[in-house]
Amino acid sequence: MRRFSRLWAAAAMIFAAIPQAATSGKGKPMPQIQHIDPMNGANYPAIEKAVSRLRERGLKVDDYEIKLLRKDDNLIVIFVDPDRAPGMRGSSGKPGFEVEMTPDLHVVRENFAR
Repeated sequence: MRRFSRLWAAAAMIFAAIPQAATSGKGKPMPQIQHIDPMNGANYPAIEKAVSRLRERGLKVDDYEIKLLRKDDNLIVIFVDPDRAPGMRGSSGKPGFEVEMTPDLHVVRENFAR
């Protein structure tokens, strides 16, 4: 009976500590970690080149959401307004921008998307 009491007391202490483990020690909740988007590192050079083309046009990459598409062997990097409503076609006030390039990063096409 005494052993059961000790086990029960130990279990109660463990469960009492669980909510504290999720706080930062100052009583504030720990920040939540969010998975954003996976990116294949092999695609980074294409995105980097497209960002440089975007900046050459006087646009700021921070103002855009970046999407990466593949068309046959080519990569297409698209910069879209993050505030654009889902399913909306065309521009929502801020022009989109697209850069298509070959696997060796030769730019085939770049244009604003309205």
